[in-house]
Amino acid sequence: MKRIITLLSISVLPLTGCGTHPHTLTFHMNEEEFETLYDDSYFLLNNKDYHQEIALASFASAISSICNSDDYSIRSHSLVEIWNKENFSNIHISDSYYVKPELDSVGYGFASKRIRDFNLIAVTIRSGGYDAEWANNLTAGESGNVKGFQESADTVFEALNNYISTSNMTGHTKFWLSGYSRGGSITNLLAGDILHQIEDGTFTTQITTSIDDIYAYCFEPQAGAEISLEEAKSDLYHGIHNVMNFNDLIAMLYPNVWGMRKYGQNHYYSDRLTDINFDASEREKMVVNYHFGKGAQNYPGYSVDDWKFYSVYNEISEAVNLPVQSIHPSMGRFAHNLIDTLAQDDVVLCRPWFNMFQDGIRNIFATIFGYNPDVEGIEISDSFFFDLLFSYSVIQNLFIALQEGDSMGFAGDIESLFYLLFNANADNIEAIRKLYEDLFMFFVMLGPAISSRPDIMHQLFSRDNMLILTSTHALELNYSFLRSHDTRLHGKRACKLNDGSYYILRIKTPRNVSIYEKTLKKIVFTYSGSSMNSNTLAAEKMYDGSINIYMPKNGQYQYVIDSDDIKLINVDEYNNETVIKDSMSKTGQF
Repeated sequence: MKRIITLLSISVLPLTGCGTHPHTLTFHMNEEEFETLYDDSYFLLNNKDYHQEIALASFASAISSICNSDDYSIRSHSLVEIWNKENFSNIHISDSYYVKPELDSVGYGFASKRIRDFNLIAVTIRSGGYDAEWANNLTAGESGNVKGFQESADTVFEALNNYISTSNMTGHTKFWLSGYSRGGSITNLLAGDILHQIEDGTFTTQITTSIDDIYAYCFEPQAGAEISLEEAKSDLYHGIHNVMNFNDLIAMLYPNVWGMRKYGQNHYYSDRLTDINFDASEREKMVVNYHFGKGAQNYPGYSVDDWKFYSVYNEISEAVNLPVQSIHPSMGRFAHNLIDTLAQDDVVLCRPWFNMFQDGIRNIFATIFGYNPDVEGIEISDSFFFDLLFSYSVIQNLFIALQEGDSMGFAGDIESLFYLLFNANADNIEAIRKLYEDLFMFFVMLGPAISSRPDIMHQLFSRDNMLILTSTHALELNYSFLRSHDTRLHGKRACKLNDGSYYILRIKTPRNVSIYEKTLKKIVFTYSGSSMNSNTLAAEKMYDGSINIYMPKNGQYQYVIDSDDIKLINVDEYNNETVIKDSMSKTGQF
């Protein structure tokens, strides 16, 4: 669905991290003016460490690459403007910026400057205003790295080599790469490709560079590299930093169960599952920072921690031991479980089957973005889509079909939704029917996959939850979250980034439970008389009576638990669970 990007204004304080006085820069995007900070000294910093200075400047570059104007001659103007104000020169904008984006196009820009004894090349990938190019997000390919992202990265890499060659650049050279969303995914793979060639000595000999010279900042990127977690975190990629909202479903698009990862270091904004201070202080700072920014009116329902849990008791819940009660339900954990459920082997979104339906899925989104000449004049806004989806007759029929396991009925109801969504008429009905028929078996298979987890089905088919879930990737939201974690803007009150991992305290037969947290100096969880209570921690009670308590790693816990089966489980940022203590005493601390 099309969304007009409204940019935030930044109110900034003097830089403290580099010991220099950075320039405050204003620039425009979609008729909005905002500010950022920049100083050449950022690129004297160690690329292995996350630097808020480079992060904010990188996000500004990514934002400036976005323009939704129908005049393609001006779509790169804001990117050129910010580079000019940062005193870059030799600016090159790809030809693809000056024409309407196509299904598999990619927009990008290069600029360079001399800093002390080295060159700095800035690379920014178009991060919005994709039009039909958005559908390239769904080009997975049969194996290896995500085909759409990798082919785009290859295009940019070839152009970058040509840029270096034709610029007659020599000597020590550093690279600053940035991108958001699809642009962030391409940036991640592009940085990886540069590092691979540096490592094996095949990168251009015209300049000298090392793995310590790559500064890549990727915001809300999807995982595009088929690589093990250990390899993705190797020192080779230490200059790649991925900054994400823990709850962002779009950033989870290519799943862990496919073996997909992001090169480099993952940094997450504060969340209840990953930060013990979230409820005490961080949530309020993030919400206030966002809701006082421009663009907040577009996403009034999202306030970080307002996901709703709907209890389901049935035979599937008993057989698979699903959650039946929840306190402070986590949107991020739900999103991970949704993707993992649909992407398992022999399920509709496993890679072979997804690849089989890939063209049909791409065509749907290309049509939404106006790239189908047989279905013209379609303008599908978020509000229109959700008003249509959650109109009583549509959602009722879909939900009943899922509950009854009627996969053919579910697919038939999707067909009706297609005709309503694309405004079927005598001129376009055959084209719309073709769009649907190409995906008929996909929808037949999708129904049973969703209904196999009734707990997920019930949460997903809530209008409030669906609206919140689609807001998690919003540029305005994530930019404000980045600002919330910047000490230059908020001093010691700034929120803290984390690595996206947490613990599960799994108690098989709980009778009485009490958990005290030293930092907050209070009891943060109790269980008594079959009732869970907490103002701080998220927790779930399963059908068999066991409970999962989700524990941020920066907490210091003392516990008293009356149970004969207590386990401590580590959950990494890709939702992999590993038992680290198989049997714990009834009292203790960790």
